[in-house]
Amino acid sequence: MTARRAGRQQPPTLLGIVACLCAGACSPDRPPDAGENAAPASAPPAARSSFGADDAETMPLVLFDEVPDPVLERRLTLHLLARERGRRAQFSRTLRELLPERAARDSTLVAIRAIVYHAAVPSGASEGNLVPVAWGEWIPLEGWYGEVRTGRGTGHRVYFYHGAPPEW
Repeated sequence: MTARRAGRQQPPTLLGIVACLCAGACSPDRPPDAGENAAPASAPPAARSSFGADDAETMPLVLFDEVPDPVLERRLTLHLLARERGRRAQFSRTLRELLPERAARDSTLVAIRAIVYHAAVPSGASEGNLVPVAWGEWIPLEGWYGEVRTGRGTGHRVYFYHGAPPEW
């Protein structure tokens, strides 16, 4: 499998691009007009559910890389491998549970991003590519780039994206 080396991502292959485009509609769980520094929109509890994610089963993910942000302290990107294909709701629930749990284990972190890959191995081949299929982030209300002076800021929110990458 193609892997990340020395903190650099391998360029996407045509297969990866096609898989991302075909994986599903690009409709993240956050409103498209919500910016990094915007306050979260208040919504009734039923509206917070994402594509049935509250009822979906979580799926096992394997952590294969943790990359601290090279510029901003206390921010981390996780690279995870899904060994099986999952549904949008499964990825959403898994990341919405995993990111706050990871943050609870390391109280120095102020923001976490996660990229979930699936191994795309053509039949008859011994190697393949890692195709990103889902993204998530646990960020303070100040946003990924917002200044958090002490502690973890004023609160956190979790976002989930599927099918097309967010504009990180």
